Amino acid sequence: MSEMDFDWRPADQRTPKRAALKKDSKRGRAARNSVTNGGKKRDAKQARCSICGKSYKKNYKTHLSVHTAEKPLSCSFCNKRFRQKYNLKEHMKIHTDEKPFSCPDCGVRFRHQHNLCRHISTVHKGQKPYSCPMCEKAFSQKRRSRISCLEETTVIESKG
Repeated sequence: MSEMDFDWRPADQRTPKRAALKKDSKRGRAARNSVTNGGKKRDAKQARCSICGKSYKKNYKTHLSVHTAEKPLSCSFCNKRFRQKYNLKEHMKIHTDEKPFSCPDCGVRFRHQHNLCRHISTVHKGQKPYSCPMCEKAFSQKRRSRISCLEETTVIESKG
């Protein structure tokens, strides 16, 4: 199985693809094609924010909280406040030490899928996507390329 075929989601969040698509199409078809308003259906239109001018087909109400500074959700551990349930859920992983993503090669665990993907590409595949523009050395981490740039700049300035 290739890395692209591997389902990186935690086991309790995986669903069979066919069932997920069928469920998604039934639930989402009406929402995508029309908006219910007082029992009447009409074509879905974008709502334009009167404050900043951005347009939204959905998530308009969530967007409005950006302007009102409203954060109705709070962390039960540290009382930090959030606008969206997803952000609170991600924050809670810090307190619970939840690391649902595991490297299939070495078993190291991560809180976020993108960190696992970066780990696999840099540690196991040896990719070095960042380079110092001064010396052109390649690095696996962006901060290491920045440190190299600072070191190169310091050397040039001290010689000059």
